[in-house]
Amino acid sequence: MLWIALDLEPFTTVNNTGLRYFFAKNFPHLYIPDESTLRKNYLQDVYDMVVDKVNADLENVPTINLMFDGWMDKYHAVHYLGLRVHLFVMIGAEQLLRYL
Repeated sequence: MLWIALDLEPFTTVNNTGLRYFFAKNFPHLYIPDESTLRKNYLQDVYDMVVDKVNADLENVPTINLMFDGWMDKYHAVHYLGLRVHLFVMIGAEQLLRYL
């Protein structure tokens, strides 16, 4: 589950035929859970692992800029919502723009 979160992949990645084939051929003893199992059983664990780090990173940030973008895949009728976060952090005397 952590690799999906770190690579910003959707939970449906585990349902990909190629991924399942790769694991079946190379690691037949491993069980790949369904996306609903990941969501129900592991999402909270990933959240718990990163929430304190994110809070610490944002503790001294004076300004955050949020940008939203929504679109739809017209061929598959799938809706998407994108979020981009910009923030300024102070490193010594230098102010840097950081993207999340």
